[in-house]
Amino acid sequence: MRNQKVGLTTTNWILSILGIIILSCFVVLPPVFRIFLKEDEGPMNEDVSGITTCHKEGIENVDTIDDEIISFSHRNRKLLNYQKITTRTYIDPMVYQALKPTYGQYTTSFNMITGYQYSIHLEDDHSSVQITERYDLSTFRPTTITVPGEENPTAITSTYQLNDDIDKWKEYLVTYGYVCSELDS
Repeated sequence: MRNQKVGLTTTNWILSILGIIILSCFVVLPPVFRIFLKEDEGPMNEDVSGITTCHKEGIENVDTIDDEIISFSHRNRKLLNYQKITTRTYIDPMVYQALKPTYGQYTTSFNMITGYQYSIHLEDDHSSVQITERYDLSTFRPTTITVPGEENPTAITSTYQLNDDIDKWKEYLVTYGYVCSELDS
């Protein structure tokens, strides 16, 4: 019988030890690195929602003076919906009295539009009307309706569109004299 060496050669020993060390690194080092190199757990991957409100007072028209407040809801600086409140004061109380009945007709007709809410509040003492329009831009679609008592159809559209960049609209409104403020959540 031949004399055979039993066991590992020096090269096999070295390769075995290196293999154990490398496999240990895969098991031990990731948790160690996580401890020493903590990731910033800030809102980088989270959705950031906010409300931007812009207002302007004393917008003069032929028969009225308007005050407007526009509140935009947005996520990651992209527009979701908005609300526009216009307080319209009539310069001549007689014009207010003549137009007052038409506002009720608008409320009934406009509230049938999906994604759009229209409401009014009349103030006889000041010859003014507060008009509130709410747009849910995810469901609103521009449309044309005929208001009872009017001959021509009325187009209902939105100035702002779903996912518009809120910063561009804010800049545009500030250019035209609006004052804007933000509230992030």
